[in-house]
Amino acid sequence: EMRRRLARAGYLLVPVSVRNSDDNQLDFNAARLFLGFKIDLAIIFCSHIRVLRWVDEFGVPFVAMESHQKLSHRVGTFSYASLSSALDSFAEHCRIAKIRRVIEVSFCLPSTFSVRNVLEPMGISVERWRIPPLGGLSRREGVRDAAKNAFVRRFGHKRESLPDLIVLTDDFLAAGAFLALEHLHVDVPRDVRVVTLANEGDLPVSILEPTCFLNRPVAHGAALSRYLVDLLGGDSSAQMPLVEYRYKIGKTFPAN
Repeated sequence: EMRRRLARAGYLLVPVSVRNSDDNQLDFNAARLFLGFKIDLAIIFCSHIRVLRWVDEFGVPFVAMESHQKLSHRVGTFSYASLSSALDSFAEHCRIAKIRRVIEVSFCLPSTFSVRNVLEPMGISVERWRIPPLGGLSRREGVRDAAKNAFVRRFGHKRESLPDLIVLTDDFLAAGAFLALEHLHVDVPRDVRVVTLANEGDLPVSILEPTCFLNRPVAHGAALSRYLVDLLGGDSSAQMPLVEYRYKIGKTFPAN
């Protein structure tokens, strides 16, 4: 969506990746090749400070997510979609449903998403369960298969240990978790209710329509492209409009 809108405004968007080299160092070769051409603006989607500093030292004007580092060629800041409104709706749903015990599942990397801060003040217990991805597979397969195996191990013989609600912080995790729960003949939502993070138009596969925190990537791309076009047009006071996640109630944690 961002590429389409920028192209309509007369700009060419070229995606470039900075990957780890064989000796676990950042490989800037591809980025160096493209930044050698005349670039009006770089959009940095990662938050790695070494990448930010490298682009800054290259002298290319850029926008990135908020950072406390002072960088001389940064010309703007963009934000990811906000979860605050969706979290408020979710917390109210939990209150009405009388949820008391929650397991929040993520993979081993630190996650910026957590329901703990909105649930624990309400007296709801939140256990954080981290599942490391399986090695030797793609990210999608490694996270999905690790979740499936971990759910089978944990709940295969201890059905009484199921919480009131499982919150899945990744859609690949959700795919594995739903596979495992179906394999174990766990009745969702009767035995346990489930909520997951998901992307609009690309929900994880499940028997029932999932209740989810719905990321809206098309809306986010549209908002970001409008902001970038304003910056490129010389409006230094431009700000990116806030894009909100939506809390969408499905059948894995129904309204009542």
